[in-house]
Amino acid sequence: MQKQIDLATCSDKERTDHWRNKYAKHLLNQKIIRVQYLSNAEAKDFGWSQRPICIQLENGTWLTPLQDDEMNNGGSMMTNVECGTIPVLEVE
Repeated sequence: MQKQIDLATCSDKERTDHWRNKYAKHLLNQKIIRVQYLSNAEAKDFGWSQRPICIQLENGTWLTPLQDDEMNNGGSMMTNVECGTIPVLEVE
């Protein structure tokens, strides 16, 4: 059984380890099987004005960049290839 920690009072290392471990099992060693921009209709369903690029992994997990933790809009994605940033597209 994994030790429960209080994320509000734990150390930065404990907090970092907690979130990394929580998601690593879903992300590590997964193959990317699809890359597509969110459609205009999907973005509008979220109430967004921007369409981010989305990545699907072979286990069904989708990765969608966000503007912030509250999901207020789609977000761009920083990368180390080409121009350095995968941009959002405006909803039409």
